[in-house]
Amino acid sequence: MVEKSSDNVRKGVDLVQSSGGALKNIVAGVEGANAKIQEIVSATNETSSGIGEVAKTTTALDQETQQNAAVFRDTEAAAKSLRTEAGRLSDAVAAFQLAMDRDQPLANAS
Repeated sequence: MVEKSSDNVRKGVDLVQSSGGALKNIVAGVEGANAKIQEIVSATNETSSGIGEVAKTTTALDQETQQNAAVFRDTEAAAKSLRTEAGRLSDAVAAFQLAMDRDQPLANAS
């Protein structure tokens, strides 16, 4: 009976040691999974930060595009105004030239 008890105790010790090894393997697996999860979290944070930068840049580009469109509209209006003024000036010069042409024969006649 003592021998049987001693044999059972040895088997129990072997099982405990075997269980300890299995638990060490489980702990190593959990630590490995934790490291991978930390890498994923870090990569996700970097991606999120990158997306935020892209959003900021897109917003800035949109604002610049809107400003450029406003400048274009203003330039277009100024060009139209200048065309109108140039037409008026051309008409004024043409009238002046006509008056000079009329006066010139008189100047030659005297």
